[in-house]
Amino acid sequence: MADQKKQDALVPGRNIYLYNKKTIMYDRLTDQNYIIRPQNVRAYNYLSIRYFIAFAVGFTMAVVTDNIWIGLGIGLVVLAVMSYIYYKRYLPSLSVDQSFKRPERVPYTDSLAQRLSAGRLLMAFFVSLSLAFVLVFNAYINEYPTVILVLNCLLGLAAAVLSGACLIAFFKKRKADKQ
Repeated sequence: MADQKKQDALVPGRNIYLYNKKTIMYDRLTDQNYIIRPQNVRAYNYLSIRYFIAFAVGFTMAVVTDNIWIGLGIGLVVLAVMSYIYYKRYLPSLSVDQSFKRPERVPYTDSLAQRLSAGRLLMAFFVSLSLAFVLVFNAYINEYPTVILVLNCLLGLAAAVLSGACLIAFFKKRKADKQ
């Protein structure tokens, strides 16, 4: 039970820091350091992926309706609603920490190499590379309309870039382990 509670309190993210046994989130738009308490973690986890949720809903609606403009409109509405909730309701409910000073930025591949084991990095490389291939291959085989084909190719490119980052992080991890 204690492990589950500790697991629930973990907050993933790019601008998340642990400082004096507190989880601090830096928001670039408001330029504030917010303290995320354990009771705020669940809401943060949902709201932090608002761009992905809006894209996924919009992309799904574009495929289902076979109309890119309907998907784009629905995705933008979802993003607007989630952003309103994040900036107008969630962030004002958090405490601000003025004493925290952010450390220097760490490159994404270095961060991956620090956080994940070599085996997980290699697995993430193969999974994201497979995803890139499947996205493009499936769209081509099913002869999707040009707009959907282009969107699938862009998603495939993003997955390929992620696989490249995982591969670079894998080699950095191996080099660090040898030293």
